[in-house]
Amino acid sequence: MTFRLSRRALSLVIAGSLTSFASASYAATAQPAERLAQVRAGQTQQQVRSIAGRPGNITANPRDGGQLWIYEYRDGWGELSRMDVAFGPDGKVIDTYSERTR
Repeated sequence: MTFRLSRRALSLVIAGSLTSFASASYAATAQPAERLAQVRAGQTQQQVRSIAGRPGNITANPRDGGQLWIYEYRDGWGELSRMDVAFGPDGKVIDTYSERTR
């Protein structure tokens, strides 16, 4: 009997740990939609980072010499989405674009 309780307790601990790990890894990259909605054209990279946090990905934009910051988040319906924040060569937001990824 004691062996079964220990085995059950161990499986509950493992399941809880996996759930916590999955939540923590998602939280490290995903941003709340409400925060991303505050990003506006003309804001600096520092302003965007203070509003939305660190982007999940940063790529160079060879068209204009700026950067593209990519954020993943869950929209109001809980769907996985992404927001692209395009910066011009002066480091200010020139455009944003959001879409569902699934």
